[in-house]
Amino acid sequence: MLHGDRGRNISPHPYNQILKTFPVMSDVMACTLIGAIGDVERFSTYLEFKKFLGVSAESKTSGTSVSKTRMTYEGIRDTRRILFLMSLLLLAPILVLLYLKHIMTV
Repeated sequence: MLHGDRGRNISPHPYNQILKTFPVMSDVMACTLIGAIGDVERFSTYLEFKKFLGVSAESKTSGTSVSKTRMTYEGIRDTRRILFLMSLLLLAPILVLLYLKHIMTV
């Protein structure tokens, strides 16, 4: 249980307070991230954590070809989806305002 239950003497999840600091975090998003990540303490560096989430950059070189950097597609797909949805929800009001401003100037 994400929020715990005092009647059953169940304490809230320890990551609940951290995840709820994000302005667009819902209970479903928090549960998905907690379920996918598990225990954050198992990662020794933030780079390992980023790689696990699938949001790190990766460089590819092949012989004499020019190296290319792209986002890695490894990691948990659900966490990338939640992070994309959160960024979309944060940017949506700004995008609507920019669109309306563009419509008014045309």
